[in-house]
Amino acid sequence: MINWIYQWYKPEGELQAQTLIPQFTDLIFGGISREDFFDSLSAIDQQRAESGKQYREFLRVPAMSAGLYVLPAGGTDSQRPHHEDETYYVIRGGPIQSG
Repeated sequence: MINWIYQWYKPEGELQAQTLIPQFTDLIFGGISREDFFDSLSAIDQQRAESGKQYREFLRVPAMSAGLYVLPAGGTDSQRPHHEDETYYVIRGGPIQSG
């Protein structure tokens, strides 16, 4: 995210440098603790479940977006081909690819 700041940061926009500096400093020197990550993930998953959908977006900037996508064991991925690149982080289970 920090490496791509030139893509999404607009000095004239709502997000001011004074707000970003302490957030970036905390991220660089403190990182994201495992507990904070999973607490946030739990909250996002609760919002996703309440919506009745498999996917919940939690970040969108011009250069990228991120979200939580949940499939039940043995479930079918109903996504259609799309133009965006994807990165997957599997928390439980593992990927199964079909030919």
